[in-house]
Amino acid sequence: MKTTVVTGCDHGLGVEVAKACLLRGDRVFAICYRSRSAGEIRRVRKAFPKTLTILAADLSSEEHSRLLLTAQGILAKGREGSSAVVEEIQTFLPARRS
Repeated sequence: MKTTVVTGCDHGLGVEVAKACLLRGDRVFAICYRSRSAGEIRRVRKAFPKTLTILAADLSSEEHSRLLLTAQGILAKGREGSSAVVEEIQTFLPARRS
C-alpha cells in the first residue's frame, strides 16, 4: 500500500486529490490548515476510515513540515511501529481552529 500526503484538504482540489488516491488504494494523510473548515474531507473519511488520516497542520511552520515528512518516510517504508508514529503525529500537531 502506497502512503500519500495531500495538502490543502480543507476543501476543493485537495479533497478531490485525496479521494482519487484513496480510490486507487493508497493510505492518505489529508493535511488541513483549519480543522473547522475540513467538513468535506471528514465526510470522505466515513467511506475510508482505515486508510484516511486527517491532520491539522500549518505547513509554513518548519517544525510541522519536518515532522510530517519524517512520518511519511517511516510509513512509506512500512517500518515497525508505524501505527505509533501516526498516533504521535496526531497528538503532536495542534488542531488549528481559526
